[in-house]
Amino acid sequence: MLKFILKHKIEILIFIFSAAYFLFFSRFGIDIDDEGFHLYVSNLILKGFVPYKDFILHVTPVSFYLQALVFKIFAPTVIAGRMTVVVLGLYITLMLFRITKNIVRSDYFAAIASILFIFWGVPQIRHPWYGWYGLASGLTFLYFYLKRLESKHIAY
Repeated sequence: MLKFILKHKIEILIFIFSAAYFLFFSRFGIDIDDEGFHLYVSNLILKGFVPYKDFILHVTPVSFYLQALVFKIFAPTVIAGRMTVVVLGLYITLMLFRITKNIVRSDYFAAIASILFIFWGVPQIRHPWYGWYGLASGLTFLYFYLKRLESKHIAY
């Protein structure tokens, strides 16, 4: 356990700092236009309505379905939406660290990308926004793509 902590000390520190920072900002205000819309649409999906058939959406519905799943597990509340953003923010922060570390090979330089996201990301957009899901899935794809390139088992 100690060996794991020493090996991943920067990641653990980034995780703890970003969790505390994101939780601090997740308790402020509500944005009726964006947050209210996202929570309302997710609640409609939870009730059985179908996007593009029963109501109009201006974006793809995957993020709303994922938020509806969170609502089904916990409860259709603002807090459930905010906690989803905290978890997504933590995931994005750690993925940024790992991707950057894969490129620059230095924990300290890799931490810069994560720190920039910590101060820009979740504190600015605290509600379950469809962009968080897109960013998380895009970074996941990039991480596995870089791992695949690193393994040198590339078949064309």
